[in-house]
Amino acid sequence: MGSWLRFESTAGVTMCAGAVVALLWSALGATSYQRITSGNIGWSLAHWLQLANLHDLAANGLLTIFFLVVGLELSREMTYGTMRTWRQAALPVTVAGGGMVATSLIMLTAGFALHSSALRGGWGVPMATDIAFTLGALSLAGRRVPSALRTFLLTVAIADDILAVLLLAPHSSSGLRLLAAALGTVLIAIVVRRRPPTRPLAYAGLLVIVWVIFRVAHIETALAGVVVGALVPFGDGQAGSLLEHRMIPWSTALALPLFALVSTGISWEHVVWNHASLQLGVVLAIARVGGKVLGISLATTLVIRLGMILPSGLSRRSVVAASALCAVGLTVPLLFADAVYGRGTPSYATVTVALVVASVLGVVLGTVALRLVHRSATIH
Repeated sequence: MGSWLRFESTAGVTMCAGAVVALLWSALGATSYQRITSGNIGWSLAHWLQLANLHDLAANGLLTIFFLVVGLELSREMTYGTMRTWRQAALPVTVAGGGMVATSLIMLTAGFALHSSALRGGWGVPMATDIAFTLGALSLAGRRVPSALRTFLLTVAIADDILAVLLLAPHSSSGLRLLAAALGTVLIAIVVRRRPPTRPLAYAGLLVIVWVIFRVAHIETALAGVVVGALVPFGDGQAGSLLEHRMIPWSTALALPLFALVSTGISWEHVVWNHASLQLGVVLAIARVGGKVLGISLATTLVIRLGMILPSGLSRRSVVAASALCAVGLTVPLLFADAVYGRGTPSYATVTVALVVASVLGVVLGTVALRLVHRSATIH
């Protein structure tokens, strides 16, 4: 595959293209969209693995490739990058946690204040930062944006996605199944860490094994990709770089756009513009954008006051300006919405609309703020 598929901005473009096609297709041909994305596949193996239709195949199967890349990026950052030590890792994890906590608190506070179970139940929907969309949107801010900001946002997004997927896992599994799968995964991790395979193909086989364990245990399969990716070692003669080089194009060209295509189509007949629906949509959009900006800004200020130092070339103003970009994206939020509300329900349709609106607002606010911050920095 072409080298252009390995750019983060390309991943944002391909996923955005899939989302646009889904929105247009579901609006102009709702019947055919539902038939293609939700129609029964008919394979016995697919049914045993609970992959009954194209949506299940993309969301619970192919999307694991994207999260494998996330895990690989985590392993690389822990080997060479900004998460080599606990002190270095604490900074982006704290910043990511600030954004997640603020979005969830807005949802929960509004849910209790407005007596809305939909808002309370959806506390986890606006939490996650979408790596592909966020880094793609960052490229719109211009060449004056320091490269340190891209690396920092990448690390924040990795921490954000992993924390969100960990919180999502209990939604899809019973306690006993979760415990059994966790024990099995720990045993696999111990074996792999002691005798790491040197061939990328071995990790592909390992991904299939862990994916099946998680699928049978009814655990969010995105976590399987993260776990296996994080186990792959980086270094001279090791499999990490080669596997990442091979997997990124598949994630960019297949997993992300197909997931966007089958997940972001809006069943307009399910969109009910009543008081409860408007509450859910408006609060979710506010939580997604406002929560990210508020939480990341406060967390960044806190870590600086605690004596942590931002990476060289990065300022607090840059991080605050870029915080709105962390509201961009659909991947994990839609996985959470599916687990909480169920795909095809009025609440899921409302959430999809709110996430699209929040993404547009995040891109506009983030790029304008970054251009202003770095233009003024250049002038001075």
